[in-house]
Amino acid sequence: MRFTNPRRPSRSSTPKRRLTVEGLESRQMLAAGNAFGEFYGMVAADFATPGFDISISASDFNLAGGTVQIAMRVRAVDGSIVDPAAATIRTAAGATVAPKLAKPDVAGSHNSLAIVDLAAGNYHIDVAAEHGTTGGYVVELTLVGDGDRDLRVTIADVNALRQRFGAKIGDGTYVPEMDIDADGRISSLDLAWAVKNNGDTTSRRIVAGRTVFWDGGAGDGNWFSHLNWSGDQLPTGADQAVIDVSGIVTLNGVATVGNLSLQNGAVLTHSPGHSDGLNLLVIDQCRRQLESAALGREGVAGI
Repeated sequence: MRFTNPRRPSRSSTPKRRLTVEGLESRQMLAAGNAFGEFYGMVAADFATPGFDISISASDFNLAGGTVQIAMRVRAVDGSIVDPAAATIRTAAGATVAPKLAKPDVAGSHNSLAIVDLAAGNYHIDVAAEHGTTGGYVVELTLVGDGDRDLRVTIADVNALRQRFGAKIGDGTYVPEMDIDADGRISSLDLAWAVKNNGDTTSRRIVAGRTVFWDGGAGDGNWFSHLNWSGDQLPTGADQAVIDVSGIVTLNGVATVGNLSLQNGAVLTHSPGHSDGLNLLVIDQCRRQLESAALGREGVAGI
């Protein structure tokens, strides 16, 4: 839910439900370009965001051939020096899905790309960094062959791609979404990818973030206690988190929010044993940048 005039909702008026975004579970998702989902995370020296879950269902995807090809592009966010490896994906049972294509470094950048062919089911995406690099990253999920960014692959996409054969990075006719294998040029290989996905569509859309208020319902001061937040739901990377009561809130792990507001003397601190390398990831949805607000050794967030 979203409050246009932020106020603290009553706990009894807000039904409990799982943290989902249009059926696609994530810690954070924002829409851009032809992506039907985006996940933000971070890799640091002593911790990493623990991956993301996605669900492929017939109600959200038109699986023209029984499966859908999805491209997972990973890039560093503004100001980050992370060099992401190609994302990996596993089934709910833990089996690794062999990618149809995996590139740790696509043409002209350190961004990575992996293409997977998925049937209906639940999956988990993991991201790692190369060469010991650290920082914030974003994973963008797109339909392979969706060159016109309408979240469906049609014969129009196939024909448009064919008309751009030979286009290279730097050419006026080069379209990144049509360079499916990310080798820096549009070729018949890209056409083959698009043809295989022809007819696949998704109804997934990204919902605007909520404003989530701290109400302290659990009485333990723990950020990760669902009962401490309005609606009994933890804030995600698409949400505005507001802590507007005097007192101490303890963060004993890695959390991510779209924006954070500390008011009326609220203090964010860490629990013993989590003083070093602990981070709160704050995504400003307007600037679309990721900031890492590291907690100091005394535990007060530098926000």
